[in-house]
Amino acid sequence: MPLALLLTALLFGHLPLLLRLAESTWQQEAYRFAFLLAPAACWIGWERLRDTRGLVWPRIGPSAHAGAFWVVAVVFALIASYFWSRWINAVAALLTVMVFAHTVGGARLLRILLPPLVLLLVAVPPPLSTGSRLMSLLREWAVTGAQCLLDLAGILSHRKGQLIEIPGKQLLIEEACSGINSFMAIVAVTLFGGVYFRRTVGRTTALLLVAVGVVIAMNVARIAGGAALYVGWGIDLFSGTAHELASFVIFSLAMVIICSADRLFDYVVGVDASPPQRPPPNVPPREHGRAGVQQRIRLAPWLWGVAAAYVICGLIQIRQGNAAGAWRSYWVTAPTLGDDAAFDLPEQLAGWTRTVASDRLKGGLQTVGRRSHIWYYRDGPLTAAVAIDYPFRGFHDVKVCYTGQGWGFEPDAAMAVPGEGVHASRMTSPPLRGFVCFAVCDDQGRWLSAADRQRHLTVTGRLRGPDPEPAISYQMQAFIQSYSTLSADDERRVGELFQAAREALRRQLLEQLKRR
Repeated sequence: MPLALLLTALLFGHLPLLLRLAESTWQQEAYRFAFLLAPAACWIGWERLRDTRGLVWPRIGPSAHAGAFWVVAVVFALIASYFWSRWINAVAALLTVMVFAHTVGGARLLRILLPPLVLLLVAVPPPLSTGSRLMSLLREWAVTGAQCLLDLAGILSHRKGQLIEIPGKQLLIEEACSGINSFMAIVAVTLFGGVYFRRTVGRTTALLLVAVGVVIAMNVARIAGGAALYVGWGIDLFSGTAHELASFVIFSLAMVIICSADRLFDYVVGVDASPPQRPPPNVPPREHGRAGVQQRIRLAPWLWGVAAAYVICGLIQIRQGNAAGAWRSYWVTAPTLGDDAAFDLPEQLAGWTRTVASDRLKGGLQTVGRRSHIWYYRDGPLTAAVAIDYPFRGFHDVKVCYTGQGWGFEPDAAMAVPGEGVHASRMTSPPLRGFVCFAVCDDQGRWLSAADRQRHLTVTGRLRGPDPEPAISYQMQAFIQSYSTLSADDERRVGELFQAAREALRRQLLEQLKRR
């Protein structure tokens, strides 16, 4: 019973943030494999615990080392709790398991559980913007490699940022095509195989390097091959069922190649490079009517102080989560717009006249939300697109989307357009020049700003309190592009159009949210 109370306190000290980590991980498609990898790692840990049969269990906490390790673990848990950091809490939870294992079974038990703990660490999304940088790097490699293959094959293509133009089609290399989804999943499966089959550290590392190279090469071949099939035979592998089937084939082929590489190590080395299986330790003789001799684990008195510290961590996390609005979503469902949501803008708006869709603007306007509504307006020689797309979480910087399409922003691109939460920028993509105004509002109609998010990324900002949970947000924008340089008056007119459009769209948005 005392041991069960200690384990309950340790779990309580990490559980609130672990729940938020699971929720945020599920929202990232590239890391959904974690919900299979985490149970698999726990199962491997349970299987490896069979090696502890016959292990002499020491009295918990007999050494000064155990006390020092627990101090480090508690400090990490307190830091994660106060700063409401999911990633630090995940690392602190793994550290807690490691210290507990070392305290109970010493270095031997820690070595037994270390490989599955590494698996659990892989299931945690990387901190800060590491994942975004990795995604951008993979996308850059995929686009560059695919264009090189298309050039070698003699297929006419033109690259604009993350966009490859081929005759009759524009290929936007998004997250799925960049290989981030298959990259993370294949790396996780490779590491799982290395741990399950007890490969050596060197061999597992080599297999991981093979996995990385295979994923990058196959995604490059997938983009270039899909482009060649479309140009030569009109077969589209970039959408629908064909796209999903191609992803499955790539994953299957990658796993076959990695398994073949694993067997190749046996052929090159001549023998199995896996560590030899140790014989099972001697199990104490069974007593009458009992499953075996079990030694009662006694808790050192100071461990109750550790348990109290973890209970305090759990309470801090609950308090900080409440301050950040993290728990509100569990009992208050925020209204969201469904597929039946309708928006409309008048024929005349801020001196502009509504017109038909412009094919020239369709390729440049960036609407990446699951749902979007677009209108086109004309004022003399100028034609602008106005759009609302949703849903997002928190502030969404549309400039990132335009950068992926090959647009570059001038050093003095930030324009002073009046209005709360309005962002405006000049941009270029030779021979085109563009201008975009955008704003983001939440489900309460409040205009969001990038500065609100940046404040919590600084040390002083985090010391003021936890980072609030991002609310569901809606993005509105006005976009114009031209082959000639846009004058200051042209930009002013686009800004006036955007101001009138965003107020009308926000008013309709709030009216529809109130009815839900």
